[in-house]
Amino acid sequence: METTALISPFLLKILLLAGGTFLAWKWATRKRTNYPPGPRNIPVLGCTWALDHKSPITTFSQWAKQYGRYYYCKLGKDNVVVVNDPALVRSLFANENCTNRPEVPGARFRKEEAAGHCGLIFAEGLEWKEHRRFVLRSLKDLGVGKRSIEDKVAEEAEYLTSAFRNTNGQPFDNKVPVSTSVANVIANIVWDERYEIGDPVFQELMDSVFTLFRTSFASAMLGSYIWLRYVPYFSGVFAAFDRCAKTIAAYFWRKTEEHLATWQPQNDRDMMDAYISSMKQNEFKTFEAKQMSFMVEDLMEAGFETTATGLRWAFLLMCAHPEIQKKVQAELDANIHDGATIKPADKANLPYTEAVIAEMQRWASFVPFGVMHAVEKDMDLDGYTLHAGTWILPNLYFIHHDEKLWKDPFEFRPERFLSAKGEFSEPDTYMPFSVGRRKCPGETLARIELLVFFGTILKEMTLSLPPGVAANLQPLPGATLDAAKHSLIAVPRKR
Repeated sequence: METTALISPFLLKILLLAGGTFLAWKWATRKRTNYPPGPRNIPVLGCTWALDHKSPITTFSQWAKQYGRYYYCKLGKDNVVVVNDPALVRSLFANENCTNRPEVPGARFRKEEAAGHCGLIFAEGLEWKEHRRFVLRSLKDLGVGKRSIEDKVAEEAEYLTSAFRNTNGQPFDNKVPVSTSVANVIANIVWDERYEIGDPVFQELMDSVFTLFRTSFASAMLGSYIWLRYVPYFSGVFAAFDRCAKTIAAYFWRKTEEHLATWQPQNDRDMMDAYISSMKQNEFKTFEAKQMSFMVEDLMEAGFETTATGLRWAFLLMCAHPEIQKKVQAELDANIHDGATIKPADKANLPYTEAVIAEMQRWASFVPFGVMHAVEKDMDLDGYTLHAGTWILPNLYFIHHDEKLWKDPFEFRPERFLSAKGEFSEPDTYMPFSVGRRKCPGETLARIELLVFFGTILKEMTLSLPPGVAANLQPLPGATLDAAKHSLIAVPRKR
């Protein structure tokens, strides 16, 4: 008793903290059963201490060169196997044991709010299978791959062309007009509505989505240790993300309530009506109003942000490579009559344009890691053990820039997607929409949008940068790799 009294409360806290830190370090650095080799992980931070936070893709690529087909690391407390080989990505993502998702904070908060429901992207098991089946069916029923949706995309492409033309040859930031036009396509499918450029409510929604897609060291650590939201600095980052998440969620819940109030039997106006019809008919076990709100939120966020980012990269790359822009325009002029609408069926006559779009997706790899999968049950990988819950991160950026797979990978060279006969083709090493059981359900729509928007703009306009301004092709880090803020000049073509 006397000895204990000699230790001050402050010293006791220091000893407990030191002891706890030591035990945490021993736990974090213990040899896990048979994980693959990888970079050094330290307590709490894992491998994040070693990342180039201005360009995490650079560090992940360096480790890929060092360790080969795959390697093990920890992102904070989470065990991750990074896969750098396209054949292995295809094999793992075709395996039903690898179709789970990591439970990130956003998904966890959704489940707490809605009795286990969490939308489409992070859904698992029966909920994922039912909602994916419904989304693919609804996209088909609502016109994706048919004339109706082609006409809608063409309409929005003409709207975007008018917005470019109205800049009167003056420098402008194309982020808002491109994002609005692309978003109008998916909005028309999901809730049968469109927005004008600059609509304040929709602009707030887009700004919130853009913020959530920009990740940082702080957001990565919050993803692993949500309790950091109570720690200074991290609390500010969390508050900003939380505001955006709540703004987005409230927007889509309003849409859900509107549809629930105006739904009429046998009169489905859009995907949300189709969902309510299925829900009322008890077609699927996991359908519920809050889940519908989360699902359409996922579809909208992923549907417009990625395609809009790709288009902005495509336009910027045409400014950086005017000789390629001229080749695209020559092909369009030879195959698309003036005033005619570009249609997906035209791609057979536009192999070079298709190759430019594919090369943009490869070169920019603006979805650098896709969406991570998680292992459901312990499994073997070349004698190593992937424990249940391990994240599988497909290193798509590295795969698209691996010198063993692509000659001069950092050069923008559309010809790599053309055969000796000039025909367009995609190798198995190219996977911009991911692969396997959980590949992007909106791939068909995204391909239509990229071709029609890109082709329509270049058919009508010549793009360039302001005089004396060089193209900044260094991507901004995030869940998607956005182009740095820039201005374009769009001048109507004279033919």
